[in-house]
Amino acid sequence: MSAINFIGIGLALFLAFLLIQKKDKGTFDFILLAWLVLNAVLLFFYHLNFEGNTDQFVPILIVMSLIPYLISPLLFIYVSSLVQGEKFSWYAQLIHFIPFTTMVLSMWWFYWVPSEKHLIWVSNGYINMEGQLPFHIRNWSLIMAFSACMYPILCLFKILRHQTDILNEFSNLQEKTLNWMKSWIVIEFIGFWVSFLIIIAGDMDVVNILTSFKVISALIITNVFVIGYFGVRQSSIFLDSLPLNNIKREEKYKYSNLTHLETEVLINQLNEKMKREKLYRNPTLSAAQLADMMNISKHQLSQLINQKASVNFYEYINHYRVEEFKNRVKIGDADKLSLLGLALDCGFNSKSTFNYLFKKYEGVTPSQYRKQVAQ
Repeated sequence: MSAINFIGIGLALFLAFLLIQKKDKGTFDFILLAWLVLNAVLLFFYHLNFEGNTDQFVPILIVMSLIPYLISPLLFIYVSSLVQGEKFSWYAQLIHFIPFTTMVLSMWWFYWVPSEKHLIWVSNGYINMEGQLPFHIRNWSLIMAFSACMYPILCLFKILRHQTDILNEFSNLQEKTLNWMKSWIVIEFIGFWVSFLIIIAGDMDVVNILTSFKVISALIITNVFVIGYFGVRQSSIFLDSLPLNNIKREEKYKYSNLTHLETEVLINQLNEKMKREKLYRNPTLSAAQLADMMNISKHQLSQLINQKASVNFYEYINHYRVEEFKNRVKIGDADKLSLLGLALDCGFNSKSTFNYLFKKYEGVTPSQYRKQVAQ
């Protein structure tokens, strides 16, 4: 048991160290750092518990037993901080810490003020209860299980919404989709039910309790590795979406609709600007930056593109990139640069994205298109 837990503790602390060394850390990095440290503390608690070293520290044991009430919400807050960017507010997240705080204070109260009607005591590392206790105390483990099940689902909904929203924010989506987190949530959901069934099996003596917690520790370690590994590599999603002059423009017309005449004038100006200045060749071009160049709000730009071009910002910009690539293949630039080099020069930032979008728009691969042009 100790070997498994110490591997997990070492891994969590090592990943936390890498996060500390990371340059240009964002709020989301500090949240992940706290999440990793809490997992290390939880694994250390499991070690002490099965070594029989916790019974004499009951108040601390209660707090450590309730750490899962913090781990699940923190992961949700981590996702929120990534997808909300500057709009993220800690005040809005405080509600997620209420269950942990309420449970700790309640258990401390009933432990330190025992009576004939209620009693909480600890034996062999387990919190035992009897008597007339409130619902949230009597069912603290079930509430914890519900929390561990609910928060990954909330994370999934937030990520799916984010993946829709960023199509009107960015012209390149690499490292912005959080697909790695979406894949993890599916695994996490399966892992939750595996853990839940193992704990029940341990309580019913179907599986040795020590074996059940070995499996749970292994699942926690897997969780730490996946989230920590990808989390350390995750960069800020909205860092490159600021206006080029880095001044937050006051959007006093943010929620107003442009008139038909205004949209006609603006879309013509936008199309002309894109063709003349070839802004799409900037691989990090964002809706905020383009709106800043057009001297309109980002909301108005989205309205303009959605209504007049009938596409989102991502499709609008990448259509120009595909057309630029086609034109340059026709004039022979593909003989001077590789197809990938030419695609990167047109504003794409990854081979997979370029190949996917080109075939989506043209129905053939870039190499097939070049052969067609050469014939």
